[in-house]
Amino acid sequence: MDGENNEQAAVAEQQQEEQVPAQENNMEGTGEGNVPEEAAAMEGMDDMDGQIEGGDMGMDGAIEEGGDLQGMDEEQEAPVEETVDCTRDTRIQWMCKFVEDLVNFDGTAPTCTLNNDRLQPYYNFLERADYTRFFVWCDFETGELTYSYERAPQFYESDVTIKTEDYQVVYFIKRNPSTRTTAQNIAETIIAGTCERDPLDSLLDMMNESCPKLLGENDWPDNVKKEFVSNLHNFMAVITEASYTAKGMTNLYIPNEDLTDIDTAIKDKDLL
Repeated sequence: MDGENNEQAAVAEQQQEEQVPAQENNMEGTGEGNVPEEAAAMEGMDDMDGQIEGGDMGMDGAIEEGGDLQGMDEEQEAPVEETVDCTRDTRIQWMCKFVEDLVNFDGTAPTCTLNNDRLQPYYNFLERADYTRFFVWCDFETGELTYSYERAPQFYESDVTIKTEDYQVVYFIKRNPSTRTTAQNIAETIIAGTCERDPLDSLLDMMNESCPKLLGENDWPDNVKKEFVSNLHNFMAVITEASYTAKGMTNLYIPNEDLTDIDTAIKDKDLL
């Protein structure tokens, strides 16, 4: 029994010794076989890196080229300023008639010449809906033709002493800014006039001239007319008092009402 066991152990040991070199050879063969594959894979990765870098460079170049093209397009699409000959615009010629009536206006002086550059603000006022008023006057110190889209020059609070006879301002006011002003409708769409002398006196004269027309309006509903007339009389009383107070005088405003029908006037409590 012992002899048989020894022989079996010897056979098993010999088999193990034969298997070990075979496994080592397999491992060496496997390693040698992978080397070319790994090298090929590394070369493929290098090629991909080169393609990626080349692609990045191509994209950068395309972006740069696109930027140049975009810049060219912007230059080509840049708006060209329209040159308008304001001296031939009949609407501006209509406005200039009021300006030329200013006492201190001298059309031959370089500071008042109505050339194209000086008339550009007139054109802007006519074309832009957000410009609703426009004032023109000759500067009270230099005599230069001046304009404003906001307000007329101050008379009572001015730093410059202005003589009453020298104060003249032409005003243009749009009735409806959304309506485009044309040569045919300019007289209807724009209110134009001249404020001269003391502004309060000028306003009082204008209101005294306009009041009879407003009070003679009979197409309004009675309640609307009563409220309007009441506010109108209050306004007239205020400007009358202010105008005469500035001169050191006192003058009371007396409403100019239609008293031809005495019976009707007596029943009107607002009138009384």
